[in-house]
Amino acid sequence: MSDERALLHLVAANGADLALEVDQLDAAITVMHRDPSCFHGAGSPQTVALETAAAGADALTHAAESLGPLIDPARSMAIVGADRVFIEPPEPTPVRYQFLMHRRSDFTHDDYLARYESVHSEFGIRTPNLDGYVQLHVDLDASRELGASTGLMAEPCDSMSELHLRSVEHFLEGITAHPEVGQEAMEDEERFVDRARSFGFAHRVV
Repeated sequence: MSDERALLHLVAANGADLALEVDQLDAAITVMHRDPSCFHGAGSPQTVALETAAAGADALTHAAESLGPLIDPARSMAIVGADRVFIEPPEPTPVRYQFLMHRRSDFTHDDYLARYESVHSEFGIRTPNLDGYVQLHVDLDASRELGASTGLMAEPCDSMSELHLRSVEHFLEGITAHPEVGQEAMEDEERFVDRARSFGFAHRVV
């Protein structure tokens, strides 16, 4: 995995079969489809995620141009950031759970990221049944530039927690067996995360 990544989290336009079209994209782009067993439902409308190394973000611009009317640009997000790896994932993992997090208004972006890395990482490390745990620390300026070049208008998040999983079902087994970890993580998020603006989804890597 590259230390710096660029991602597009795409919402399909009404009636568009976005998932079918993205499978034809440049081989340099990692394509992720919303996992059918994702437990977030309609609360997270993203259907597809596209990823490259940050240095190859031009490929994402070309992809967005080719997908054009299939994308709902107002609800789709571009993010660029640097990884902080806490549990090194094997390559590849079949499923990634990605949680796009916005900071509370009483935190600056830098203060938010410092707390996210030094304190909140504890909960990711303790979460059972993970094959990998990575924090993406978002570069807001670079993300807005990528949003402008791709036509995606959703405000970039401040960070992305990424859990690498063998399956959604295996992950949920661990969470069910140790519910205290998830509860404590949510309680900590209340202290610095705008949870109402944050959302997640499980993707299957193509």
